[in-house]
Amino acid sequence: MGDKILPFETLRGLMALWVFFYHTASILLLHQPNQEFENLLLRLPSGTQAVKVFIILSGFVIFLVLANKQEGYFTYMHKRFFRIYPLFFITLTAATLLGPWLFQGFAPLWLQNQPSDTILNRSINAFYKPESYRAVCYFLQITMLSGLVPNVLMQGAAQALLSPTWSILLEWQFYLVAPILFAGMYGKPGHRGSLAAFLTIFAAWLFFRYYNPWGFGTAFLPVMFNYFLVGMFSYKLYAYLREKEFRIGWPLASVLLLLVATITKDPVFIVWTAFFLMIFFKCDNLLERGLVAVMSWRPLVYLGAISYSIYLWHLGLVYLIIYALGVVYAETPSLSPLFMLGWVMGIGTPLVLAMSALSYHFIEQPFIRLGSRLRRRAPSLEASEPTQSPTSSS
Repeated sequence: MGDKILPFETLRGLMALWVFFYHTASILLLHQPNQEFENLLLRLPSGTQAVKVFIILSGFVIFLVLANKQEGYFTYMHKRFFRIYPLFFITLTAATLLGPWLFQGFAPLWLQNQPSDTILNRSINAFYKPESYRAVCYFLQITMLSGLVPNVLMQGAAQALLSPTWSILLEWQFYLVAPILFAGMYGKPGHRGSLAAFLTIFAAWLFFRYYNPWGFGTAFLPVMFNYFLVGMFSYKLYAYLREKEFRIGWPLASVLLLLVATITKDPVFIVWTAFFLMIFFKCDNLLERGLVAVMSWRPLVYLGAISYSIYLWHLGLVYLIIYALGVVYAETPSLSPLFMLGWVMGIGTPLVLAMSALSYHFIEQPFIRLGSRLRRRAPSLEASEPTQSPTSSS
């Protein structure tokens, strides 16, 4: 069983593009005099819902990796670090350094109607606060600690400098405990402590889901643990169905998808269920073969490969485009929000894709290779650590 399932790679890319679109649209269409645009946007799944699909996918993929690879905790965490941290550090540092310049006087007339809690004004306000505030936020983020800071101590610390980084902080917390959760869920002999840890985190999720007196945000693992849990249990179901050589046709898959939609009414679970069922298609008819072929199409799979870069670069590039257009149209307050959205998406889409492709090939991949070379130079560390237990179905 490989670590990559092609339709899931495509799903990752499509969700990254949706976050890009929704962030752009929410900046330009929300809180404008014409409520028609806002009402239309609010009927669509939000960017946060797309990120929740990312989270489910992460729970699934990390369990798939742990099941397929017998490697120690150090090796596993070393790979995770070099996978996500270099680009995280670079984009966060770029946002921190360029933010004061970008947002000084950033007030295009066609955005002045927005209240202070929008994604744009949250970014602007962070750079109008004292430098000490930004320094503390930066320190907490580069050390991956800001997700652990409750809002009663520091409001919005996980999103202050670069909004999308909150989910990376959340992801890192999950990486730290995933091997323990994996051992606990699979009930391996000698892993009673792992089962206890799993139950503890699950109890913490219940507590923060219904109480949360300190105001922990979505960058705190217990608050969002239910979405990781869906991915983790999805992997268990996937492994079981693969072992049984299960296949499904599109009529039954449609019924199951409709059932999920009726029960949950949540686009997050509807999208996840649709892609999960797709990987078990029989592919004995044109419709099923066509869907699988499209979702396994190399350009879409490549979109999944660069999705991490899309996610971290898109907002800064959108702000730069809006800044430039704000200068050009500074004296034109009556511009249609749809006109501006067309400009920003028309310029931003190829720019974001090009920047993300460059970032993937010249930042992400070189650092992953660097991590591999460093691990090969420290064989004694790998040899001395215990290995993760694979599942019986691997």
